[in-house]
Amino acid sequence: MELSFYKVKIFRNDFLLIGDPSAEVARHENIAHIVKRLCRRRIGVGATGVILVGETGPEGTSLRFYGSDGSSMIPSADALLCAARYLFDSGRSDGHVVPFLIRSGAASVGVLDSNQLRVDLGRPHQVDSGAPLDPSPTHDFSVPVLVEERTYYVTPITCGTACQVFLPVPVHHGLKAFDRKVKSESPFADALPLYVRPFNPEEQRVFAWPVNEPVDCCALAACGAVSSILNGYADGIVLVRYGADSAFVDWNIRANRVTATASPRYVFAGEYHYEEN
Repeated sequence: MELSFYKVKIFRNDFLLIGDPSAEVARHENIAHIVKRLCRRRIGVGATGVILVGETGPEGTSLRFYGSDGSSMIPSADALLCAARYLFDSGRSDGHVVPFLIRSGAASVGVLDSNQLRVDLGRPHQVDSGAPLDPSPTHDFSVPVLVEERTYYVTPITCGTACQVFLPVPVHHGLKAFDRKVKSESPFADALPLYVRPFNPEEQRVFAWPVNEPVDCCALAACGAVSSILNGYADGIVLVRYGADSAFVDWNIRANRVTATASPRYVFAGEYHYEEN
């Protein structure tokens, strides 16, 4: 079986996008095994996941997403942005909004131009209580966390991805070593530690470990921006840098909704020959 694909990258995530709705793999009974083979680095093509673009109808384009372990998943914001870039470039969507039909219902991506796309990340809220966020001065969302007999203040929030956000970055430790301590001693063990280094009110840089775990990078950027606003490090639209890439994050405080604008890019187009064992 021959598979034609594009490798598309956004932040540190790289996806294999199969854009032909009639591709045999979409109907294959052993699709999970095929995806695992494709995604294995140094053996297959190597990717964070596989995006299968289906038929386009009046209500949108059907989209299926598989993680690198072969499991069927709801597409992340990163995957939606990559799929929207492909549909816009291929002429299958020529409007300012690319609508999708996904497993959880409907989703959409806004198109500013062929390189800038915007996704709605929903409503940020507190990790522990699920309460909405209010950035007024009377509210304090910082929580003390004791690591190696030293107190750090974190903002545990979720915006698609549950994070405990450290502001600013604790620089006296090696960050990876500190990260291990946080996971063993923090009361928010299920929340991904996210470290934010403020540069100025318009720009933040985020760090997250471990680098080998799949994460929705747009959601991380949103958590970093919202936490920076809550703690007085930023306001308005925030430029968040993550590795070599960046996103503009806009938190509409009145509606309590966050959008991220980013630039997915093509890495290469290729073909893969899959042989049944």
